[in-house]
Amino acid sequence: MSGLDSILEKIIEDANVSAKTRVRRAEEEAAAYSARKKIETEEEVNERLEREKEAISILESKSRSSAESEAKKRLLQEKVALIDEVLAEARSRIISLSAKENRDMIERFVTSHASELTGACELIVNARDRAAATKEFSDRLSEIIPGTLQISDEPGNFEAGCILRCGPIEFNGTVDALINEKLDEVRDRINRSLFLP
Repeated sequence: MSGLDSILEKIIEDANVSAKTRVRRAEEEAAAYSARKKIETEEEVNERLEREKEAISILESKSRSSAESEAKKRLLQEKVALIDEVLAEARSRIISLSAKENRDMIERFVTSHASELTGACELIVNARDRAAATKEFSDRLSEIIPGTLQISDEPGNFEAGCILRCGPIEFNGTVDALINEKLDEVRDRINRSLFLP
């Protein structure tokens, strides 16, 4: 082997050693870079996951709150509808009272206002009750109040109850006026009866 071959062989050997060293160093740097990037990526993924978990938790909380609010709203609507049905049934039953039961109801209404009545009073009833009103009924009502009471010849345009007029004062005892006047109280009583333990 000539000196030139020996020199070339030495250069090639040194180049191989240098190349192996550089490749090893590049591989180590690449592995370190890859490990660093993997850690950074995991940290970023974890941060994003945490942010997403928080966003999901907030969304879940809002959705639950919205669902609970909607459920309460629906429940309230159903309660109101049920109470309105009970009131409609009560109104229907009052309208369907027998003549005697209706006269008793009118008598109780007149009695409840007796202390406020003075002078001549007029009792207005609907056509059905006007036809069923007897002199005995009129006399019994007259005994309840301090003044006089006359049943109006003109029937009222309502389904049940009465209107009591004493001078400028008018007491509306029609079924609709009484239900309207006591609406909140009646709704509260029905609500307590139907929905509270």
